[in-house]
Amino acid sequence: MKIASENLRLALITFCCLAAVSLAERARADITYIVDSTLDQIDDDISDGVCHTVADTCTLRAAVMQANVITGPGVTIELPSGTYLLTRPPAGTNGDSNGDLNITAPPAGNTTTVTISGAGSENTIIDANQLDRAVSVASGRTATLHAISITRGFIAGSGAGGAISNAGNLTVQGCRLIGNITGYGGAINNYGTILITESTLSMNTATLRGGGIHSFGLSASAPAMTKINRCTIDSNIASLGAGIFDDFSFVSIIGTTIADNRADSLGGGVYNIGGANPATLNIYSSTIVNNEAAHNGVASSGSGGGIFNGTSGTSNIRNTLIVGNYRYDTRVADDCKGSLSAYGFNLFSTISACAVANSLNYGLLNSIEAIGPLQYNGGPTLTAALLPGSNAIDAAGAGGCIDSGGNLIVTDQRGYARIFGDSCDIGAYEYGSFDPEDVVYSSGFD
Repeated sequence: MKIASENLRLALITFCCLAAVSLAERARADITYIVDSTLDQIDDDISDGVCHTVADTCTLRAAVMQANVITGPGVTIELPSGTYLLTRPPAGTNGDSNGDLNITAPPAGNTTTVTISGAGSENTIIDANQLDRAVSVASGRTATLHAISITRGFIAGSGAGGAISNAGNLTVQGCRLIGNITGYGGAINNYGTILITESTLSMNTATLRGGGIHSFGLSASAPAMTKINRCTIDSNIASLGAGIFDDFSFVSIIGTTIADNRADSLGGGVYNIGGANPATLNIYSSTIVNNEAAHNGVASSGSGGGIFNGTSGTSNIRNTLIVGNYRYDTRVADDCKGSLSAYGFNLFSTISACAVANSLNYGLLNSIEAIGPLQYNGGPTLTAALLPGSNAIDAAGAGGCIDSGGNLIVTDQRGYARIFGDSCDIGAYEYGSFDPEDVVYSSGFD
């Protein structure tokens, strides 16, 4: 009996140790939830670490609720193809069980990253159903949204972030934000740090500021930071800053097309103003074309069809195309208003309403007819192609296509190779470059 008791004691010790190791490993390991239902149902027990509803499914909302309380390096929520219709309207404190999908601050002492990854923006759609925005990210949380579309986000009045509101550290990669509406930031409202890459923000509306993006710092010690890389921001509407509104924040734009946006007043493409606090806008190798200020008003009611740079705003441009922008329906040419600093070489249709520093670093486009319409020219987003005869071709200044750190921008917006050296093209599109996956073998056969 003594031997049996001792064996039992050792077995219990071994079991407890293995259980402790298992729990520790679970805390350290990444967790993946695979969503298997498009319904908007809550998790039935957020304490068990399992994405599970009373219907014996794993829903997007249930997975987010679990991710919010998990400790460890990261949680990935895999969203298969389908439309995920949000049906639970905001109520009470509007927690993660209703309204938008709240990715909350991580548990104390943790830095768990939450990733929501779809099966491609054409296939995986989060439809906010005009009940609320779709996603919010709290301060202190790091999150990624990948390969999804977000549509029909809506917050009435002076709400912020029609599709997404971010106060944390958010990456939006390969996404489409289309047809969302609110007061500030029709598609995105950013108070924190955000990287938006290879994404499209289109046909969003802000009744006040930032049809596509509203980037706004909350305090002198915490300015917002917005980086936009190889994106298209088009056909958005706002009173001020139809494409982007930048106030008390740092906005960096690389290899991006901003086109066909309409501001009722100032800043059809971009509005950059600091007010009592500074705002900095840096634009590299991008195309800002066919944006409108003073839409449906009178020509004197607004300006800065392409860029409006106001009080305490600093706008720097390098190897960027700012052409064909205008104010009012009669299309009075109006590419910029306020002061800009030019580096490399940049092209405008007109600079009659703005002051551009460094006169050797800019010139006038030879013909707007040598810029194609916004359309699919390869890559993940729409672009405005350079056409034969454009003086934007091979026209970049000394140093070529580089960013603020002097690093080469090696591809255009489509992901096609830039020509190295001083002869890369101005704007987001590299003329004559080709899809790197379209390879012809040396034998001459495909």
